[in-house]
Amino acid sequence: MWSSTTSWPTRNNSWSTVRGCATNSCTRSDPTPGGVLPLDGQVLTLVNQFIRREMSKLFVFARAGLRCQSQLCLATLQPANFTWIQRLCHTDPHVHPGRTNYAALLYLFDDADLGGTAFFRWKDEEYWRDMTARQQPDPVAGLAELEQKFRLFREPPCYMTGSNEVAELLDEVPAKFNRLVFYPGDLPHGACIRFPERLSDDPQAGRLTLNTFVAANP
Repeated sequence: MWSSTTSWPTRNNSWSTVRGCATNSCTRSDPTPGGVLPLDGQVLTLVNQFIRREMSKLFVFARAGLRCQSQLCLATLQPANFTWIQRLCHTDPHVHPGRTNYAALLYLFDDADLGGTAFFRWKDEEYWRDMTARQQPDPVAGLAELEQKFRLFREPPCYMTGSNEVAELLDEVPAKFNRLVFYPGDLPHGACIRFPERLSDDPQAGRLTLNTFVAANP
């Protein structure tokens, strides 16, 4: 994975517009623990240009043309309201079949205590792939099995911030305003939130991120 805090618009110009976009239109989505707002490509011209320009310097795959799909995500959900999938790390959707999955995440908040991003390795990848598929039509499907098999699901819910019986923590990228994190979308990850009581549904004060799903040629 790769991160940078350079070459981005400052908080005094276009990112104030991006922050304001989430105010009226956040909707709940799994496994994202809060609101999601898809963004028009015109809003993201600078982001897409940056990804293509900077990633092409570091990664050969970025030189052949990338397809990007972006959304704002505002983490608001308290652990007591989690579905079981929101207690776990996750991988990102494939937006273009046949292409390699990457993602870029941009922190758009000032308070580092709202949490960075943690990256994991499944201890049984096939099992969790099957369980994830089972819960898509029904968020509580499989919960009884999980409670019987894993102590994690018999304990009070919380955001996943470290290694457990389900997955091993590989790394954590702390939050910092304007920091971009670029990583393989198939690498399990999640918001590393240790103080969920500090989350806010105000995009100007809450844990607002810009998430870009990147499809690259294999």
